[in-house]
Amino acid sequence: MVRMKFWGFVLIVGLCRCSSSTDKVSDVPAITIDPDQPKMTVGETARCFTNDRLVVLRGAMLNRIDRIMDWGDRFVVFDRGGQQTVIFDTTGNCIARIKRLGKGPGEYIQVGSCAIDPTRGELVLYADQPGKLLWFDRNGKFLREKRISECFFEFVYAGGYLYAVNCGDGMEMAEMTITRINSAGEKIEQLPYLLSDLPSASGERWLFTNGTTVWLSRPFDYTVYMLNDDTGEFEPRYKLDLGRAILPEERIRRIGENGLSRIREDGFAFHVTNVGCVGNYLFLSGIDRMGLGYMIDMKSDSVRKLGIVPLFGTSNCGVGGYTLLENQNRRIVRQIPATALEYWSEELKNKGERNAVLDSVLAVNAEGMNPVLLFQEVK
Repeated sequence: MVRMKFWGFVLIVGLCRCSSSTDKVSDVPAITIDPDQPKMTVGETARCFTNDRLVVLRGAMLNRIDRIMDWGDRFVVFDRGGQQTVIFDTTGNCIARIKRLGKGPGEYIQVGSCAIDPTRGELVLYADQPGKLLWFDRNGKFLREKRISECFFEFVYAGGYLYAVNCGDGMEMAEMTITRINSAGEKIEQLPYLLSDLPSASGERWLFTNGTTVWLSRPFDYTVYMLNDDTGEFEPRYKLDLGRAILPEERIRRIGENGLSRIREDGFAFHVTNVGCVGNYLFLSGIDRMGLGYMIDMKSDSVRKLGIVPLFGTSNCGVGGYTLLENQNRRIVRQIPATALEYWSEELKNKGERNAVLDSVLAVNAEGMNPVLLFQEVK
């Protein structure tokens, strides 16, 4: 029997220094997370997720899926490695591939992030740090652009505003703060910085929106923040206690000397990543040697560790980890690498066995190496 399981990888982008005043967090619910707790069983997983739907991506070759955003009758995949943003319909057919390399109108040298503006129904790209915002319609047609002096790592839209993580390069905004910008691309204000004077690592996502709420998680900060729509400020929502997996502060202060790789190898979680709310659950993972995902019931504060999802009606094939689908509040996504599909197929063939569902997925995915997406409804 094939027992190999496939997990997503965490990419550490860089390391830099920043400073701010200490902001103490008090009277915030604490959630205890045991990294060694058992993973959810197949039965438990089936009780939490329903309506599994496989989607094969066709018509565009992807380098890596960095973000997936729901857009009603279509969804958007942001591929930073491939310097492109691709719009698919719900069955996986490519509607438009935005890869406009150049210096002319609607073109860019390097694209850094993207988001959907729900007030205008437009796709917005940020490029050429510092550089410009580019707007596109639902079919990928270029609409307009606005040059700005800001430098961003990423951004999301909420309540008609764009919230962006500043990188602090060639601009007046302090590094790792949040800037609020209106729908016309005009800067409104800089939000206060919440962290103490500790190193920062731009690893994985900081911001996530399900279309209703926006969540913020920062490196070395084990507090998760939620945007208050009334005040427009990110306020503490949970404090996370990962026990022995939390990186000691004295080691954080030496981070510039010994780097991050050994910290991951030792199993410390220096950044809680991919934090977002889907239904009644808060989903999160951590940058550590396992990169496992958790789901927290926000009614009871109980914690479950995500487990392996069997595929194609057999326990021989399974996938773990998750991707948060932005701008919706119903589903999560699991990426099935094309290499995993081919591996499982070859192993079955070597045993003289076949799996009709697996064979059909491979046939449809004959274009190449795109992952297959497994959409799961959260109960």
